[in-house]
Amino acid sequence: MESLDAMVMCRVGLGYFSGAQGNVAKFFPAVGRMFSIKQQLSPKTFDGLISGSVDKVCFVQSPEGSLVRHLPLEDIVLLPGSFNPLHVGHQEMARVAGRRLGRQVLFEISVGNVEKPSLNYDQAIRRLKQFQPARYRKTSRYRKTSEGLFSDSTPITALGVVLTSAPTFGDKLNLFPSSVFAVGADTIVRINELRFYKDATQRAEVFQRFAMGKTTQAAQNKRFLVFGRWRGEEFELDQVKLDSVLRSQCEFVPQSVFENRVSSTDLRQSKEQWP
Repeated sequence: MESLDAMVMCRVGLGYFSGAQGNVAKFFPAVGRMFSIKQQLSPKTFDGLISGSVDKVCFVQSPEGSLVRHLPLEDIVLLPGSFNPLHVGHQEMARVAGRRLGRQVLFEISVGNVEKPSLNYDQAIRRLKQFQPARYRKTSRYRKTSEGLFSDSTPITALGVVLTSAPTFGDKLNLFPSSVFAVGADTIVRINELRFYKDATQRAEVFQRFAMGKTTQAAQNKRFLVFGRWRGEEFELDQVKLDSVLRSQCEFVPQSVFENRVSSTDLRQSKEQWP
């Protein structure tokens, strides 16, 4: 009998894109019945992500707005994060990155993390469900925040989301060699830290790889698009200190274009609910 993964990929088809600012409602041929995220991401496939036998599973928004499986994409802007929870700051980063670079944006969630426990299957499903419009969620838990969680009426500003087995940015670069990474200032600082590498030589090699292997389209951009965030009375972007090679691969989004006072950590510590 045909596997569900094969059925989903067959029904979704390859589709096409109309540009970062274009209408994405015509990506797919007729999909037929809609599959839930759980149906599209089986426990077996998820176990493959944990073991490393599967490197990525991509979901994009269908014409109806639900998330559907799609073949992996290239020359995109990848916006990595835990998204625990997804909030308006992430949404605005995706919107600015798409406009600034003229490319489609994908959120990325790694099932493994160098600083946190790996996601389990149920956690991964809950994270993915955040990227669906409200009518595809069974519950509504986004209404009361003034500058925190997005509301049910807020559209998803990216093409979709990809689940990966890539906990480090060296790993992400292996999976998406021609992509630009949209990151917060706190993330680019962590990428710079020696503790995430075997030694200084390995870090230097990874930094050099960030500048290599890009397609002609990607070569027009830096490898990282870096967004600042307010921490107390300081705008974090102003305090970033980086290795010169890594800095050469960064484009910093000015405060006049993007400033964010929202933190997933603060939201988790508040009494607001999230998926």
